[in-house]
Amino acid sequence: MTKSLWKAVRKGPIYCAPRCGMNCTWKAYQETKAFGKQMATSLGQGWTARVWENLGWHVVAISPCKRVRVGPDRDNNRDGKLRGYHAYICNADDQGIRYSGHAKTARRAIDQAKAKAKEDLRKIGAILKELAEV
Repeated sequence: MTKSLWKAVRKGPIYCAPRCGMNCTWKAYQETKAFGKQMATSLGQGWTARVWENLGWHVVAISPCKRVRVGPDRDNNRDGKLRGYHAYICNADDQGIRYSGHAKTARRAIDQAKAKAKEDLRKIGAILKELAEV
């Protein structure tokens, strides 16, 4: 049986998939995992964290309904500092982003995405009202 070349392997301080090549670290993985757990907990009951590797470790918190994803926005090309959060409202199967938001806090990013969805709903309601007269 062959091991997946995309599954992270720990070798001392390195925790990285052979095909990644970025030499991701165990420390970065642990920090990302802890950040994700804290973020999910802060968003409320039923939120979970998903951590993955793709040229570094990444995380999103996933809502109980599986339609909202929120994650940190870090400047990974410079200092890696947290610049804010991005939120996405998508299909429950994680295919296709419908609405997005970006703000200094995770909750505000979610609220921005929800506001965009509500605005579309308002527009659709107006269209349907007009179509009822046709």
